[in-house]
This record gives sequence, C-alpha cells and structure tokens, in this order.
Amino acid sequence: MKELERERDALLHGLEMVDRTRVWYLQQIHGVKGRQDQAKRGFGDTDRPIDSRPNRACLLLAKIQEVNSCLSDLISTPGQTQYIHHPANVLPGKVTGIHRQSVGTLQEQNRLLTKELSVKSGRITALEMERAALIKRLIDVQNQGFSESSCEGSTII
Repeated sequence: MKELERERDALLHGLEMVDRTRVWYLQQIHGVKGRQDQAKRGFGDTDRPIDSRPNRACLLLAKIQEVNSCLSDLISTPGQTQYIHHPANVLPGKVTGIHRQSVGTLQEQNRLLTKELSVKSGRITALEMERAALIKRLIDVQNQGFSESSCEGSTII
C-alpha cells in the first residue's frame, strides 16, 4: 500500500511538472517566434560576434531533446514502470536518432567553443606582444630621458 502511495505521489508530482513544463515550452515557442519575426524584418543580430548565446542555445537544445526522449520512452511503455530510459543507460550500439541529434548538437557546440577559444587565444597573444613592445618602448624612453638629464647635469657643473 505504501509503495502505491509513493507511486501516486510521484505521478502527481510528475503531472505538476508536466503542467509547468508545458507553460515553459509555450513561452519558449513564443520567444523563438518573436526572434524569427525580428530576423525577417532585418532586426536580427546576425552580425554580432560569437558569444555565449549560441552556446547556451546548443546546450538548451540538447537538454530539450534529452527530456523529450525520456518523456517519449516513458509514455511509449505504459505498463513498464520498472525501466525508465536515461541516456546513461544507452548502449553504444543502441543510440537512437534523438541521441544522434543531441550528439550532433553537442559537437556543433564544441566546434563553436573551439573556434571562439582559438579567436580569443590569438587576441590574447597579440595583446601580450603589444604589451611587451610597449614596455620595451617605455624602458627605452625612460633610459633616453635618464641619459639626457645626466648629460645636462654634467654640462652645468
């Protein structure tokens, strides 16, 4: 009897989460439609440099696909409450289309992050070289100023 009560409580909690998730999904769809409309009108931010927003979008998409897959597995096996599919339970030979899509999304995110890292690393290297050149120039100017002041001092004496 206690086990049935726990199962009922879990189902009620799940139902509450599904309701909240539905609202969240609808908000996300509304946001995507708004961004699509902006892009159609030419107000999109297509010229902006790579930042964390595409990376966040890739992570979010992978997470949504994972949740959708878990929900699909849950409702496709109504009598089998013992096994709930989770990506950790997927054997390498049994990767589904959804998981391939998630892997593809993560690979794209990795590519974007690697590209961003490469660009920023190159920028850091250029800035370090510029810094070293400025320090050398400052030292040269200080030495030149020191030499001129010591020469002036010796001519006065």
